[in-house]
Amino acid sequence: MMLALPKSQLLARYDAVVIGSGYGGGIAAARLARAGKRVCVLERGRQFLPQDFPTTAREALLQVQVQRPSSGRGGARRSPLGLFEVRTHADVHALVGCGLGGTSLINAGVFLEPDRRVWDDRIWPAALRDDAAGRALGFARARAVLGPSPWPAEGAFPPSRKATSLRQVGDACGARYRDVPILAHFEPPRTTENGVDERPCNGCGNCVSGCTRGAKRTVDRTYLADACGHGAHVFTETEVHHVARGGGGVWAVHFRPVVPDIEDGLPFPFVLADTVVVAAGVFGTAEILLRSRDLGLPLSAALGTQFSANGNLVGLAFGGGTTGVAQGAQAEGPGPCIVGSLEVRGDHLDDGFGVEDGAFPGALDLLVAAGALSDELSRVRGGTLLERTLSRARSVAAVVAEQIVGTPRDVQLFLVQGHDGARGRLTLDVRADRVVLAFPGYAEHARAEVAAELLRRGVAPSGGTVRLGASALPFGGAHVTVHPLGGAPMGEDHEVGVVDHLCRVFDPTKDGAVHPGLFVCDASIIPRSIGTNPVGTLCALAERAFSRLAAASEPVARTPRPAPIPHATGASFSEAFTGWLSEGPRDPGGLDAEGRVTPLATEAKLRLVVTVEDVDAFLGDPRHPASAVGTLTCALLDAAPLSVVEGKIALFSDDPAERDTYYEVYDLVLVTTSGKRFTLSAMKKFHDGGPLRVYTDGTTLPFHVEGDGRRLQGTLTMRPQSLLATIGTVSTHRTTGVRDVAAQHARFRGFFARRWMERVKVG
Repeated sequence: MMLALPKSQLLARYDAVVIGSGYGGGIAAARLARAGKRVCVLERGRQFLPQDFPTTAREALLQVQVQRPSSGRGGARRSPLGLFEVRTHADVHALVGCGLGGTSLINAGVFLEPDRRVWDDRIWPAALRDDAAGRALGFARARAVLGPSPWPAEGAFPPSRKATSLRQVGDACGARYRDVPILAHFEPPRTTENGVDERPCNGCGNCVSGCTRGAKRTVDRTYLADACGHGAHVFTETEVHHVARGGGGVWAVHFRPVVPDIEDGLPFPFVLADTVVVAAGVFGTAEILLRSRDLGLPLSAALGTQFSANGNLVGLAFGGGTTGVAQGAQAEGPGPCIVGSLEVRGDHLDDGFGVEDGAFPGALDLLVAAGALSDELSRVRGGTLLERTLSRARSVAAVVAEQIVGTPRDVQLFLVQGHDGARGRLTLDVRADRVVLAFPGYAEHARAEVAAELLRRGVAPSGGTVRLGASALPFGGAHVTVHPLGGAPMGEDHEVGVVDHLCRVFDPTKDGAVHPGLFVCDASIIPRSIGTNPVGTLCALAERAFSRLAAASEPVARTPRPAPIPHATGASFSEAFTGWLSEGPRDPGGLDAEGRVTPLATEAKLRLVVTVEDVDAFLGDPRHPASAVGTLTCALLDAAPLSVVEGKIALFSDDPAERDTYYEVYDLVLVTTSGKRFTLSAMKKFHDGGPLRVYTDGTTLPFHVEGDGRRLQGTLTMRPQSLLATIGTVSTHRTTGVRDVAAQHARFRGFFARRWMERVKVG
């Protein structure tokens, strides 16, 4: 079920804007929408349906984006809309999800409560520490929506071999085993009240590459579907840059469309709201808030502190008859990604840690092969050069054969999580416009050697070997976390925290005060390591805060949903116009002989990002409709740029009465940061003629602006280089492969080329 709406339906103002769509954002959106608020959700990634998730290594690689702050703005990316977002840093790398539903799309969906001693830490605000009943109610509310339950291990759900192996490891090293509740459907197929089709989990193990079966209870299929059922508007492929105070106490959320290949220089339109919830994930939230602070929003000096990787360490066990859990390497599925956990408790909370079983999904099977090969090569140390070379060649041949015929490999994946002191810090690299993480000595803080020794004892009876942490990765490098926490921590006041116990953002300029209507609600508010999967903890904190916020409002009934964007290939391009606007006569002579704006007119600049949500439907519709967002800069209207929202454009629209005549029609809403509203209307008609006439028709745009009791007129023009940039930088998105991208590029550009050539009279 598609949830995202076309950009043309983005309103100028909402009661609440939620930035991000993971657990915190999804809960905030659902609770506020049920309370009758007009809610808008802005998500940087795209929406994935079950059939969209990768099933092969090639498909998975196309869904990887790598953020390297040191390599320029945004780092090196394969795709800014890729499902797997890898944040690389000197001390700890991070893997998070990018898409509607956030990291819930690619996590194991384990729902646990932390050790009760976690809540005794005085790092938490006293109001939260002392509210055991409120925390319990938060967990209960989340369970009611997400429905966690353990792998049944009976009937149609056979016992998981990797869980059995983990039990044996626990027995050998003296650690207690337990089955863990996971967010998956194990009952017969059904359709939820939100219209989501659920099928029972089949134990394929592909949880962390995206559930292709529709069994996983991700945020988009639970909380966000419920929010949409109560009127929320969801917009994907929209990246928020910063938040600022608008006029009259409203918030202005500045964003830009995510357009692959043409991101640089895009305009920053904004949407207004009384309430803003920043829930863009640890890294996204830190970036938004740090930019906002640099642009003048008062925020706590604690911003960026208390980052924790949740003590995450990745381990691999090779040999000794371990279970060969890699999906695709055996006919029988391994069960869900995580089925069980070993608990190792210490006298002090931070001495304990947990170890969970894992499954490599089929789409990442090549990584298992690389790990197995790396392990084999590490064993070959003695003998002559010829013997070592032959041994390596045999290892390479074995791995290649396994990859081709699917022979089971002898490998077990472990995920360790514990405590690391939350000593990491996030800062904004202005040049790259991304946060940088520093966490020196992470391995020592996370007690990597202690965990490694325990696992070695656990696999020793079977003759296996263990690699933990950075050495477990085929490519080496830093440690990796899948549970980043902190950066905008909860605290007693603004001296130690960014938000209070109800996720409200502190205003450090006023003692004990918070910014009215500004919240943070994602894993960045958690001020310390949890020692287990943090999903349950985050959900409980979000439910506690936003159920209270919504309690004063009467619940609303379900409402009809606006038509969402189709599940189809989209395309985008940018347009840049310059010109003049005047409140005077119809033709005030806006430009002088040298092309400068005359005193009778005011300079105007229009920047747009035009999006076609469905290329096939666009080509088949004689109106050729598209959406537009952007900015109009003109001092005659406001000192600051105006936001273009609710934008509708007809591109080379057919004239029903006059054959071979085309129009471009612009119908845009303009809004100032103080909430003043204008409309911009423009139309250009393409006449027959030579190339010069067609160029003039295509690059000159007379327009009118109305609002605030005024009517203005002007002319915008597009420079030759801007026209060439528009034609040359069409970006297609929501495609699944290189061939699809090339085909849709050709079709979309071909349409414009044909329209232009048809207007050129030859002979």
